[in-house]
Amino acid sequence: LERFGEYVPPEDINKVNDNYLREKIPVFSHIPLYIGRELFGLDIPDSESDAQTNTLGEFLRVKKIVYAKNTPGIFPRDPNIEPRLSTKDLIRRIPVQDVYNLSRVGGDNIDEHLIENLGLLIFEKSRHSKYIQVIDINDPSSIEKAFLGRRVGSVIYHPK
Repeated sequence: LERFGEYVPPEDINKVNDNYLREKIPVFSHIPLYIGRELFGLDIPDSESDAQTNTLGEFLRVKKIVYAKNTPGIFPRDPNIEPRLSTKDLIRRIPVQDVYNLSRVGGDNIDEHLIENLGLLIFEKSRHSKYIQVIDINDPSSIEKAFLGRRVGSVIYHPK
């Protein structure tokens, strides 16, 4: 990302257009409140990073959103809780409605690990964004593969 990523302050969001996206990957700390209100009628808290990301994807009209997380993808439950899961347990593709049925409680007993419920709701309501690809931020090759459109990690999709 260091060659292509560029921090964009929220007040400069309108500089991100198709031409910009062909050359750079915008990195935002958060989105302006008006975007969530205009698109979904919601005030999206800065702390809801998945909801912010999905709203930004809809605003930019992108088809695919990439989540770089501390996991190689989506599992039926937290893979770090004993007994541990391996990459053979990885779910490669899953419809968005089925993500609600996965256990997203982590080892810290906090729910909504992997993706927040508000993020799922916004993705379900999205007209433009059709896929969320979940990749391992700690694996540089997975980042490259995701941006080149190769199969890596897991994909959440709209079944429509």
